[in-house]
Amino acid sequence: MVSFDGGGTKRQQSVYTIHFTTPDGQSFLIQGKECSDESHTGEFLARMVLKAIDLLGHNHFSGVTLDNTGNT
Repeated sequence: MVSFDGGGTKRQQSVYTIHFTTPDGQSFLIQGKECSDESHTGEFLARMVLKAIDLLGHNHFSGVTLDNTGNT
């Protein structure tokens, strides 16, 4: 499974993280991206997540999880 979420830092930077979780419950941080200069549209997020999924291949994933903000 792949999960992602955005947040901010004390320095007013926008950061997105992507994690992969294995069937036995182990989670791994795959990417932490500082993206303050990016527009956080659905298209931007989809490109970022799909690029991470391409690291292993789409056939290795059973789902995607995220929060319910408008851009996701």
